[in-house]
Amino acid sequence: MGYRYEPGPHGYAFHMPPVSLIGANSLPSSGEVISRLGFKKALLVTDKFLSQRGGSGFVISVLVDNGIDYHVYDGVSSNPTRSEVERGLEALNEHGCDFILSFGGGSPHDAAKVIGLLKTNGGKIHDYVGVNLAKVKAFPLVAVGTTGTASEMTRFACITDEDRMSKLSIIDDMMTPVVTVEDPAVLKMPRHLTAATGMDCLTHAIEAYLSTHSNPVTDANALHSIKLTSSFLKQAHATSNYTGLDERKANSRARDMMGYASYLAGMAFNNAGLGLTHAMSHQIGGLYNLPHGVCCAVLLPTVLRFNAPAKVEHIMDIANAMGLKGWEDSSSALRMVTSFVLDLNRDLGLPRNLEEMGVETEDFGLMAENAMKDSCLVTNCRAPSKEDIISLFETAFTQDFEWK
Repeated sequence: MGYRYEPGPHGYAFHMPPVSLIGANSLPSSGEVISRLGFKKALLVTDKFLSQRGGSGFVISVLVDNGIDYHVYDGVSSNPTRSEVERGLEALNEHGCDFILSFGGGSPHDAAKVIGLLKTNGGKIHDYVGVNLAKVKAFPLVAVGTTGTASEMTRFACITDEDRMSKLSIIDDMMTPVVTVEDPAVLKMPRHLTAATGMDCLTHAIEAYLSTHSNPVTDANALHSIKLTSSFLKQAHATSNYTGLDERKANSRARDMMGYASYLAGMAFNNAGLGLTHAMSHQIGGLYNLPHGVCCAVLLPTVLRFNAPAKVEHIMDIANAMGLKGWEDSSSALRMVTSFVLDLNRDLGLPRNLEEMGVETEDFGLMAENAMKDSCLVTNCRAPSKEDIISLFETAFTQDFEWK
């Protein structure tokens, strides 16, 4: 192993939150860390599911126990929108908070990051679409993950522009949270959410490993994430059930390992970037308001086949990380990797294709055009044309769980 790409004249940069609290009881201990940072009042950014089901009470108790005031903003949807971010910024200004605390999956974290970016940099969301366009560090953010999307520790955010019905991708070092928390006690989700976020994690790791900007550090992160996800996602899914954050389920080890898998994948793609699967899934999610992880899961097999010619040896590495046996060459490795992903989708109860998800073929052209502009496409290992992406949408529209 070594550098698969020559580093630029300034080498590689590796972006991480300054403080990461990981593992059992990391959330209760975060209160002391927040207090040491001198924060007095949080804007708690979450969603209504966690707020109404009592999930936010767990993090609120940490704040109260440490004498930290808070205001709850739970107006974030599963695909956060520009207007939701703007309302969150209004709440931040109105209630005199000195930091943001995001609690939930990727949606609250993405919204919170952009709220913080706008707070210190001003302007509109569209001003920051792209890579590293902010001039000033975002408002301080403490991010507590509950789903394993890794958004709680990355510099990536996606916001839906409801006027254009497309997702705006922002990648900016200035949005990196100051503290991130990964506690398996709060990684309790309904099965459908465990499935979606788990496949998002797997996609993060695979796309980071195949990225044109990967390096030995991100490769190590990505491959071990693939190994953990392949080993523990189905176990975590089988024991998933949201029954309140105080009740611990039997298979906490599987949830714990999925938390590490998510974090490792986040370390990988936060620095190596993503690829075509995400560029395409953002368009489906933005146009149809569909779950991001499900879009990734359905698109991943088709995109893997497209990218494979540019990454022959690395597909074999992925097969090894998944624990697959019996493949003889790159072609058979690709077949087994693709079949593994399709089998995983089926076993997790996910849709087999875009048609089952309600996607319309007449939108393929528009979605392909927008995917060509997506920031995630920059580091894809094979450059597609608009026609290529339309063809990939067509393949994913009719694919079955059997590799053909």
